Amino acid sequence: MWTAIQKIIPRKIRQLGLGTIIYLFQLQKDWEDLTVKIDGPIFVKKSKPIQLQNKILIVDCLNSVWANEFQMKEQELLREINKKYKNALVEKIRFIS
Repeated sequence: MWTAIQKIIPRKIRQLGLGTIIYLFQLQKDWEDLTVKIDGPIFVKKSKPIQLQNKILIVDCLNSVWANEFQMKEQELLREINKKYKNALVEKIRFIS
């Protein structure tokens, strides 16, 4: 019996536990667009998502000043992430420098 590839791939991704990794790569790819929506081009290239674990996104910032700036914008950034991705795996963001 033949099974469509559209059904096999998502199942295999779940079985292998790759969903979170793929989600993180997608966030990294779209990070510039997400941060520009928050406060214009000032945030671009000042941070980068590096890890997603237990629904907490770890974002590496240029320095502690930028980490603090991003912390103040956390809720706005979470809204943008949830708006862009239907099944958001991020509930909290932790900014480090």
